[in-house]
Amino acid sequence: MKARALGADGVLIGRAALYGLASGGEAGASRAIEILFEEARRCVGLLGDNALAGIGAHVLRSGFGFAPMAGPWETADVMFI
Repeated sequence: MKARALGADGVLIGRAALYGLASGGEAGASRAIEILFEEARRCVGLLGDNALAGIGAHVLRSGFGFAPMAGPWETADVMFI
């Protein structure tokens, strides 16, 4: 979705199809592509649209105000990554 929102006309999905092919032959590759299609359709719906053509830069969030989540690995002076 991010690539589409940034103006891409298409994306490559070769790895997913190859994993499906390796695990289930032609049926596995077909199922992998179906899963990607279903996921894309779900994402478009969650973004409030009903067509991929409506996805644009307006669906992206800017990095302004981003703050990493606090966790037990952080102290006041040091953050371990």
